[in-house]
Amino acid sequence: MLRYVSLLVPCLLLSLKLAGQTDSTSTPQELVTAVVSAQPEPEQSITTPSQTIKAKVLRRFAAQDFTPGMNRIPGVRFEQRTPGSYRISIRNTARRSPFGVRDVQVYWNDIPLTEPGGDTPLNFIDLTNVDVSKVTKGPNSLRSGSPLGGTVEFKTLADATNQVGGQLGEFNTKAGYGRFTLRDSTAAKLQVRVAHRSTNGHRDWSNFRRTTAQISLYNYGGTEPWHGWNYAQETHALATRLDYNLPGALTPEQYDEDPYGSRPGSVQSRAAIDYENLFAGSTFKAEKNLWTIRGTGYLTGFRFDNPFNINHKRETNFGFGGRTVIRRSLVLGSQSFLAFGGEAQQQFRDSRQFDPNGGIPGDLQFNDEISSQRFVAYAELGKTIGNLAIGRYQLNAGLSAQKVRYAVDRSFERGGTRSTASSDFDLFLAPRISLSREFSKGAVSVLAARGSSNPTLREFRTNDGGLNRELLPEEGITFEIFGNWKPSNAIEIRANAYLARLNQTITTFQDVSGVQLFRNAGRTRQPGAELAIDWQLADAINISPAYSYQPYTYRDYEVDGVSFAGRPMPGLPKHTADVLLHIDLPKGIYSDFNFRYESENPLDDAGDVVADEFVLLRLQVGIHIKGYHVFVAGDNLLDEVYSLGNDINPQFGNRYFQAAPPRNVNVGASFDF
Repeated sequence: MLRYVSLLVPCLLLSLKLAGQTDSTSTPQELVTAVVSAQPEPEQSITTPSQTIKAKVLRRFAAQDFTPGMNRIPGVRFEQRTPGSYRISIRNTARRSPFGVRDVQVYWNDIPLTEPGGDTPLNFIDLTNVDVSKVTKGPNSLRSGSPLGGTVEFKTLADATNQVGGQLGEFNTKAGYGRFTLRDSTAAKLQVRVAHRSTNGHRDWSNFRRTTAQISLYNYGGTEPWHGWNYAQETHALATRLDYNLPGALTPEQYDEDPYGSRPGSVQSRAAIDYENLFAGSTFKAEKNLWTIRGTGYLTGFRFDNPFNINHKRETNFGFGGRTVIRRSLVLGSQSFLAFGGEAQQQFRDSRQFDPNGGIPGDLQFNDEISSQRFVAYAELGKTIGNLAIGRYQLNAGLSAQKVRYAVDRSFERGGTRSTASSDFDLFLAPRISLSREFSKGAVSVLAARGSSNPTLREFRTNDGGLNRELLPEEGITFEIFGNWKPSNAIEIRANAYLARLNQTITTFQDVSGVQLFRNAGRTRQPGAELAIDWQLADAINISPAYSYQPYTYRDYEVDGVSFAGRPMPGLPKHTADVLLHIDLPKGIYSDFNFRYESENPLDDAGDVVADEFVLLRLQVGIHIKGYHVFVAGDNLLDEVYSLGNDINPQFGNRYFQAAPPRNVNVGASFDF
């Protein structure tokens, strides 16, 4: 790592020298900071390890891509194996997510994006549909059922300005977006957002195209309360048309020869993903004296087509559900509260699998009708003692209960008979307790929480149509201490350390035919430490370093007589460091410099195959003048060969590697009006 530090230091010194030549006024950066949500979780500002990041940081370096901005949060790793194929890894949930997001609940404007079957189609959302994101790490969100990985909440804001913009880049990358307010009054606001992004991709057979259209209606409830209740309502609808090619993972030999090639057979089979999706939901909020009530209902549906090397899948889906939060302050104006609520989801899916046939379905292999259900109920109590002058204490205790059930009706199986199967996982209770002491310049909290993660539908019903009835839910207990310190308005420091001890940890592997399968890996030990600093060095200079240390190991895991006890868990680098330097120069000119380091990443249980350590350097220079914004951004300036998402434990073919883009440059412009 020392050779990378030697590259970082002169870049920082040069940037500081340039900044010293200006006396322009800077706006403090909204980077990784403590979150204080107005609703629905104001009581968790210091009792939960939550962090937020806003749109202007998300859009740095890649105007339409989540990964650079979200990866600024320590402990969070947004992965992208190919354009359009996202994974969220929060404290190493990527070890079991070959097809997307696992062990993380994701919400968009309070609407559950995560399906009751556990899938999260994150690629349905464009950055145009996000103004702020909040990440809660570990089993600390009772309202979402306490998943072990955490919770991600995306939000669009009613007061966002009108904007149009676009971007051009290498690999024939094109993006255009717009945000328009069609009606704005004291009673309601109607907002429309549209976006399109396409690229030929940096690898063979990696084209990507996505179009999104969002309509949002904000009703403010008028000026007069209704029977003493102040109320408001938001309704959001998002339609997405998405298709992208799947170049596939490469063996170490293929990766060394041509890291940007495609897996043999991917082009011939026309391996790709084709989606059409629509989901919509409405949230109603009412307040009266000590009471706050918030409820959300939603509908969703999609069509899915997936030709691949070994099969061809087609699915149609319909789902609905809702969630509610009822909160009562114990004393008016106090942070003491009682809250309870729940979440319910139902999904119906028709899934057919065919023989591969060059991009069109071959003969039918089987047809399944699938029902997925998920229910969550929770209660929470928070008590505040004292005041900031002498040190204020907060005690927070709660309990959530989660129930998940899958039912599969196989109406047709080639060479077989009709059959049914179900997986009815036991009710899981997840308690959580935390104690915080808040001072005038910071706070310290300790907590203990129990969480669980049921097998997802795609883990229970595997990609070859098999039913993995032996797979058990993973569960564990997390102990954590965290705090934030703000000695002055110029600097804020957030640090935390945790230890998670999991049982029946789910991990992934491939069988001899290349089908992705899952198994329980016994007990694991997952300690970690995370640090984030936001420092306004001068009026024109802001630096925000972040670091995470995650030495995860197997404690009790054996496969075919081979013990992996004490071995590092695959899918997660032990060290990750990220530094963002923002400098304001005269006449609206600014620059952003980003340094990112990831250490070696083991890719199999034995640790025999590793992804090499790498450093990313990014630089963006732009100008803001009277609502106009023009920028040029360079990514991977050292032209490193690296991956933002590898395949774990392939038992057949040794296909581990999916290369991220080489050095590339993008230009973009936007106009606020």
